Amino acid sequence: RDASLRWDGPSMKVQDFWSPGSWREKWVAIQKHLRAAPRRQGDRLCANFVSAQSFPRRTPRYFAGILNPRLCATISRGKHHALGIVVMDFPTRDLCMEIVRKNFMQSQVAASRVLRALDGCSEEYGGLLREIDGAALAPAVDEESVQKLSAVYSRLLLQRSIFVIAANDIQEKCKAQRQVPSELHLTASQISWVWEKEMQRMKRTVREVAKTHPALPVSDGSDERKPRSSRRQRGTVQLHRGDQGSPIPQEKINSFL
Repeated sequence: RDASLRWDGPSMKVQDFWSPGSWREKWVAIQKHLRAAPRRQGDRLCANFVSAQSFPRRTPRYFAGILNPRLCATISRGKHHALGIVVMDFPTRDLCMEIVRKNFMQSQVAASRVLRALDGCSEEYGGLLREIDGAALAPAVDEESVQKLSAVYSRLLLQRSIFVIAANDIQEKCKAQRQVPSELHLTASQISWVWEKEMQRMKRTVREVAKTHPALPVSDGSDERKPRSSRRQRGTVQLHRGDQGSPIPQEKINSFL
């Protein structure tokens, strides 16, 4: 599969009005692209060409001498953010610093996008709980299996708590405003990725235990959306409280938790 980005393709939005009739025409095109760039953030890569020419009288230096100072003043005093790629001739240090500041230090994303990054692991969490229940309820479960499952469950609860604390803090910051700093989205994506990797690691351990009891099939995740509340509750209670009828003695569970 081709993983490259096709220039000016559906994943890009490019303003390259290269030969305008006047600098004013070019400036209108630049401003229009600046206003639209934040709305496309996350969906398209934006490229805004400030460079232009209209030979023989209007050279690239002529356009740069007029447009670059205007652009620097506009983005420094305005509310522009997430400018995308800005292509220029003869840029000054101040202009470059303003672009970097707006693109990386003051970039904004939709709060809803941040919240979506936190919601991707709930189904996998429920599926892992059911797999632990199934392995714990297997016939003739031995002490080694109980030890592994107890360790996995304890680690699962710990990692879940860490994730929920961090996620709640991010969700609180997203309640008050529709746009939030892009660093918040990066943080949400990172903690979700770590949480997902931890669950995948624990799932491998649970399935290794379940393989020693072939009479009880291991869930492949295809039934994660089916309502199975009674079995889930029963298995969880039996593993951690030792209900009557549990195949695992309570004293054996306590010795591993």
